[in-house]
Amino acid sequence: MWTDARDNKAIIRRMIRYRLQSLSSSEKKTASEDICSQILSLQPKVCAIFANTANEPSLLPLLDSLSSTIWLLPKVTGKGTMEFFRVSSPNELTLGTFDIMEPLAGLPITPPEIDTIICPGLAFTEKGDRLGQGGGFYDRFLKRCPQAIVYGACFEIQVLPRLPRESHDHQVSKVIHA
Repeated sequence: MWTDARDNKAIIRRMIRYRLQSLSSSEKKTASEDICSQILSLQPKVCAIFANTANEPSLLPLLDSLSSTIWLLPKVTGKGTMEFFRVSSPNELTLGTFDIMEPLAGLPITPPEIDTIICPGLAFTEKGDRLGQGGGFYDRFLKRCPQAIVYGACFEIQVLPRLPRESHDHQVSKVIHA
């Protein structure tokens, strides 16, 4: 059993970051395409996705899909907070906080409008436990969206049998991985 969740989370974060270095660009691209296909099969109406870092699945190709889905991407709006904005094209993004692509402008979508959220994580379990980067952005935002179905998206090597949890950690309904 985990004795100190925060210490163990830090150890797992280092381990997963090390594992992710072993994935080639080709492996990431192939897995990202599979993950995007799985997301499209959900047929979401208003779907919040994320712009990837170098070690996350690339979901931005979804913006060019022929889907009738309204796609949303996050923008950091304050200390530990983010909002989601409608985005139709990668051209509507700019390099933002943490060197992650963010929407240029617009009005944020209110959380009750979102029916599906695809969130990143460093690690997940099949039962939906999630370990993020440690900033709490998604844990805070997800509390505002009880109506949304929340999915985690990651590479196969990020799925672990168990993770330490704290009371503020938000679970996902299902993990999409490849």
